Amino acid sequence: MWKAHVQFPGCASSVRDARRFCGQELQHWLGDDQPARDVVGDAQLVVSELITNAVNANCSLAGLTLESDGDCLRIAVRDDARGWPAARLADDRDEHGRGLAIIAAVAVAWGVSEADQGKQVWAQLRLPPALAI
Repeated sequence: MWKAHVQFPGCASSVRDARRFCGQELQHWLGDDQPARDVVGDAQLVVSELITNAVNANCSLAGLTLESDGDCLRIAVRDDARGWPAARLADDRDEHGRGLAIIAAVAVAWGVSEADQGKQVWAQLRLPPALAI
């Protein structure tokens, strides 16, 4: 099993910092060949959306966990903001509202669960057999 965890403050710069953390951790564990770069890119996209949602919901802290015990990479963001994310159908004029649809398109599964003083939003990405951790 492999696992990495970090916390970020609820501010806009945390999105960039979380993407960087995700990329560095996954590259360290998966390597730098093309299949690994594809997974890292998808994971960074999911991390960006999840952290952005937490920040936009006015969280004070967002905890990012990356973990794998086989053929899936689980990405989870735990925050202390009120409310739960809900998928929306954004139209061409909307500037927001596509994040969960993007996650659903990239991930094999995603969801929300209750956590102490908040919630945890998670997504699972399938790892190619050669990269299974």
